[in-house]
Amino acid sequence: MHTFFGSFVTFFTSTADRFFKLFASLKLTVVILMVLMFGATAGMFWDQTLPFYEHIQSGGYQGLSLLLFEFFELGDVYHSWWFSLTILLLALNLSGCSLERLPKIWFDVRYPQKDYTSETLKAFPLVIDVVVAKGVGKTQLNRVLKGAEIDNYANGEAHYFLDKQKYSRFGVYVIHLSLLLIMFGSIVVTNLGMGGEMLIRETDTENKVHAKGIAGAQYAHFLDFDVHCKAFRIKTYIDDSPLAYESALEIRDKKTGALLKSATVRVNEPLNYGDYTFYQSFYRTLSNDERFKVLVTPHGAREGTLLSLHRFEKGRVRKGVFVTATNFLEDYGGLGPALQVKLEEAGVASNFYVFRQYPEQDPLVRRGDVDIFFQGSDHVYATGISVAKTPGLPIIFLGFVTMLIGLCMAFLFNHRRYYAILEQLADGRERVLLAGRAKRLKGRFEEEWAKIQVIFDRVKLP
Repeated sequence: MHTFFGSFVTFFTSTADRFFKLFASLKLTVVILMVLMFGATAGMFWDQTLPFYEHIQSGGYQGLSLLLFEFFELGDVYHSWWFSLTILLLALNLSGCSLERLPKIWFDVRYPQKDYTSETLKAFPLVIDVVVAKGVGKTQLNRVLKGAEIDNYANGEAHYFLDKQKYSRFGVYVIHLSLLLIMFGSIVVTNLGMGGEMLIRETDTENKVHAKGIAGAQYAHFLDFDVHCKAFRIKTYIDDSPLAYESALEIRDKKTGALLKSATVRVNEPLNYGDYTFYQSFYRTLSNDERFKVLVTPHGAREGTLLSLHRFEKGRVRKGVFVTATNFLEDYGGLGPALQVKLEEAGVASNFYVFRQYPEQDPLVRRGDVDIFFQGSDHVYATGISVAKTPGLPIIFLGFVTMLIGLCMAFLFNHRRYYAILEQLADGRERVLLAGRAKRLKGRFEEEWAKIQVIFDRVKLP
């Protein structure tokens, strides 16, 4: 029984060790990055915004090609099972690499070897070995190795040790942590986030978002609060084309109607509430509620009767004279906005267009008993709001901040160690043996060492 249990433990331990070494392998990192590169490239060949059925219709997939397209979810690569699995493997690989190497570095930083013999220090790549007058060696070492640990021995020797910027060695692992945070935040956003649009009529309230899910599938997402469009404002050029537009939005409690937050939403000036962000995206004119302003005057006159008409609404000018707005065109043959009207005079009807940008057209061309001028319209608008729910966004931001800290630790700082032995000679002089080494940026360290060399060259004795 004990033999079987021992064999099982040995097998389990060896298997776990093999798996750990696999996930801590740099070769696995290369393979994972190649798969991610393939996925990113594949996402460029298929439009990732189209729903699945449109891909099938436009691509003509059948048989094996259809099976492969469905299995690898090529219409939505970045939400596919294999792309998410690859991200997970990369996270495990980063964790494995860190767990394998981090303890050794932590132990070396926490418990460094401080004492070396003279013979060992002489083997260092950068060494200063000089004899100086009594008291000079101690003074210069205290100056150069400010803050060093000093151990005094009975034989008269003093050993110095200075560890500079030792925590910069953890920069690469801080970067690993930042990548894990970014990947975790991205997974949260992908699986728990939402993106869609709301169409809210001016002065109305809405809580339904027309959202888009995996593979372009459309679904309804209901907010747990109401969004009220208090007002929609639009600025136009002289030809009525839009210059700028904005929406005054209010976030209200669904049950009590209490105001929770309000803001004017413009392009690039969103409203943030909880995990949701509301962007000004588009607007629509509600043609059923549109009113057209029509001025009817006696021929050649400037003043007359101003009518405000819905489409197909008949307006009375005077006895026996009626005007009906029958059709509206945003652009009539490049001549701009045009309104088709039906003019009834003494029971005789005629239909024609009048133009917003060419008010002189009707008096000059038709030459009737009355002149008709189209003076624009009072639109009723619905504002189009893009809605994004990004619950993992703070985690992603934290990941990028952590990455910046890790990059600074890894590239702006350099771990250096200095070792020195101060020996009292029999004739009263002092012998200074100083050695140093750096883990990285050795060129910069050699420049620093050259300055130290100059200091001791000035005080050394022949």
